[in-house]
This record gives sequence, C-alpha cells and structure tokens, in this order.
Amino acid sequence: METLLQDIRYGVRMLAKNPGFMIVSIITLALGIGVNTAIFSMVDAFLLRPLPVNDPSQIAVLGYQQHHQNIQTQFSVADYRDIRNQTSGVFSEVFGYVFGMDGLSVDGKADRIMTNYVTGNYFSALGIKPALGRFILPSEGEVANADPVMVLAYSYWQTHFGGDPQIVGRKVSVDGHPITIIGVAPKGFVGVYPIISVQGYLPLGMLPIEGQAADFMTNRQIRGTPVLARLRPGTTLAQAQAVLGVVSQRLSQEHPDADKDLSVQAFPELRARPNPDPNNTVLVVGGLFLGLAGMVLLLACVNVANILLVRATVREREMAIRAALGAARNRLIRS
Repeated sequence: METLLQDIRYGVRMLAKNPGFMIVSIITLALGIGVNTAIFSMVDAFLLRPLPVNDPSQIAVLGYQQHHQNIQTQFSVADYRDIRNQTSGVFSEVFGYVFGMDGLSVDGKADRIMTNYVTGNYFSALGIKPALGRFILPSEGEVANADPVMVLAYSYWQTHFGGDPQIVGRKVSVDGHPITIIGVAPKGFVGVYPIISVQGYLPLGMLPIEGQAADFMTNRQIRGTPVLARLRPGTTLAQAQAVLGVVSQRLSQEHPDADKDLSVQAFPELRARPNPDPNNTVLVVGGLFLGLAGMVLLLACVNVANILLVRATVREREMAIRAALGAARNRLIRS
C-alpha cells in the first residue's frame, strides 16, 4: 500500500510538471469516450431498448403496401377499425395514435406540448398502469369531438405541475378547448415512438381541435394513424400475417376506391424503427455507427499511447539511473 501511495504521489508530481501532456491526453480520451457514449446511447434508445410496456416482444407494427409502392404506416381510422374487428383471432388488441403539437393553457400560462391522440384501448393494449388517476377508456374517443379528457406524461407532470397529486380533475385548455386532466402516465413512458417524447395523451376523437377534417373517422382517403397490435399468447407473426392477408383482400374488394391492391403486413416493433423495413437498413446503419465509434475510441487510445511512448523516450536517461539504483522492473513500468 505504501508503495502504491508513493507511485500515486510521484505520478501527480510528474503530471503537474507536464500540464500540456495531461491536458492533451485527457481531451483526447474524453473525445473518444464522449463520441462512443453518445452514439451507443442513441443506438440503444432507438434500436435496442424495448418499449417500457408489458411483454414488449408481443407488440407488432402494422404497415401496408399499395400498388407495389414503399411500405407506409399511416392508416385511415376506418381501415384501422376494420383491421381491429377482423383480426381478433390473432391480435388481442389493435390500437393506434396520431401525433399532435398543441397549446396547453393553465391559469393563463400557455405552453407548446407534443401530444398523442390515441385510441381508447391504447393504454390497456400496452399493459401499463397509471401513476395517478386513470387512463383513457376503450369507450372514449370513438366519436368525434367527444370525451374531452387528457392524460399527462409523468415527466411533464413533475416539471410543470410540481408533481401535484391534485392534478386529477383539473380543468385546462388545449388549443382553446376545455379539457379535463384525468391521470398521469407511469414514469419512463413517453409513447411508442422512441425518438419523440410525448407530453400529453388525448382521445382520438378529439383530433378535430387540431383542425382535422370532420369526417376523418369515416373517410378512408384520410390516412394519418400509425397502427400497432399485440399478438395473442402462442400466436406467431407468420400466423398473424396470414390473417392480415385475408383482411387485405377483403378491404381491397370492398373499398377499391381507397384500398385497391392493399397489402397489410406486421413487423416486430423493435425492428420497425423508425419505419418497417424488410431489409433492416437502419439496423445495419446503426451497426456501422457503432463500429465507427469504436474506431474513434481506438484511435484516441493509440494517440495517447504514442504520446506516452514519446514521453518514455525522453525519460530514458532517468529510467536508466533509477534501474542502476536498484528500482525493480515493475516499479519502473508503473512510473
């Protein structure tokens, strides 16, 4: 222990005598570690970390192709309802949401927030519990301009309302429309799109307050609703895909004006970020970024090692004298 303390004191004295070497080494390693941390955090949050919900492996993202074009993920509400009603054998829940950017006014103070207009079964399908109050019910949001209620994100509740437990039942204004706060989402849950943090959730039926067309729930040409589904226990994605194929044909035949040549597909949620891609392009790019980050760290370490070698060359005479005085080889290496 005494020898270790002597080495540490000696090392501190040597660094103090060479502040340039110390600063360059610290900056070089800090840049390498910082780049690695930033890239890995981004890839982890975007491509590796599952949703903070119950059994995330059962969650699938629905997409569709039409006229052999690229895969799209935004359905009409009418198509969503048909898919939900006709796939109950393979999906326990089919749910959707729409992104919004709204103005929330509380006691005369306004704030811009990111919102999700969600189907009534959104929270129950995800299998999460409210931190406070209740969630939107499956019966809410089925009719346009009905059920003016709102669920706050946990972080937004903490930062803008001070974690006030009396928030449930409070009246606020969203885009000039009176809304009642009914609950708070659990800590850590910010929606099902990993790169965007949602601050408030409203029923899908309230979407007209953002200027959506009055017939958006029945007009199959209005497509803006990403749709997800939860597989029933024991059901595979291949089985679900077979059922979706039948539903696709039925929709194509019944609504040729909007759904001609429609082909609905299901993708594992973790592999459908930001959008479903059979070629896993984003996953490959993420791997390349991680490899690039690793190379940056390796170069940083090599640069510091080269600086140490140069410094060791300068101290060659010092090391020879210390060796002649009886210093052990491991002691010289630690110096």
